[in-house]
Amino acid sequence: MLGQRLTRHIIPEEAFISWARSGSIYKASLYMKNEMGKYNKKTGEPYQPQSIWGSANYYIIHNLNDAKVVWLDVMRSNGYHPTDKDWYKFVIPKIVKLRPAEFDEFMVKNSYMEPMVREYLDGKK
Repeated sequence: MLGQRLTRHIIPEEAFISWARSGSIYKASLYMKNEMGKYNKKTGEPYQPQSIWGSANYYIIHNLNDAKVVWLDVMRSNGYHPTDKDWYKFVIPKIVKLRPAEFDEFMVKNSYMEPMVREYLDGKK
């Protein structure tokens, strides 16, 4: 699964929340260290942004409903009024990066998203 190797030390939900609250995947590493006390125990340094990104995306893909609630809250607190279409624009690029077997499994579990994903893929051609 997307981000699976990256989640050994980073809890995916914490990665996603730190990304959402800090506003940037790069700021999320410092947020996790300074605000959550989470960092690379071997080096004492903040987690790498790419590791946080992978873990956060893993959380999003496997917890669509919970992630949407956090995402909506962050967007609204920043003065935006997102629609469902905006949510799908955020999520679908993450879905299409799954490996083929994982993508197929995701689509079986979330078949309601198939028309939007297909539309996205058709637009990429």
